[in-house]
Amino acid sequence: MKKVYDVVLRLVKYAVIILMVAMFLLVVVAVIFRKAGHSISWYDEFAGYILVWVTFWGSVIALERKRHIGFETLVELMPKFIQKMVMLGVYILLIFLNLVLIRYGWRLTTELSGETAITLPIPIGYINLVIPVTASLMLILCLIQTAELWIKRGEGGS
Repeated sequence: MKKVYDVVLRLVKYAVIILMVAMFLLVVVAVIFRKAGHSISWYDEFAGYILVWVTFWGSVIALERKRHIGFETLVELMPKFIQKMVMLGVYILLIFLNLVLIRYGWRLTTELSGETAITLPIPIGYINLVIPVTASLMLILCLIQTAELWIKRGEGGS
């Protein structure tokens, strides 16, 4: 299971790198075309969608590295036991948030599957699919990290 976990996270990291490079190249090419007097009408919409995908996939990486938004300075001032209880509460909230994102992200994906993007012949459902997929990965990460925190707590790590 650990091997599958590592492979999936490696693929996510490569996907983010590829998406960032693609967005950079797209914008550079669009600027060159605009300077040459031939604007690309769809580049900004496509770059926006890539940015959304980078944000969601990047959130998976941030969560895996435990670099999500937090109040480290405040938490570090607390006793170790309270720190772990706060982190447990954070993971419970993240689990709930990801369940909500999965449910409503899937709903959004299916309801908009018949619509296409404004300037691109891409179904909006494909674009929005990033929400439930990344939320599912983050849910799995949260469950793993919660279990690790709980196991540490049980081993006298308080």
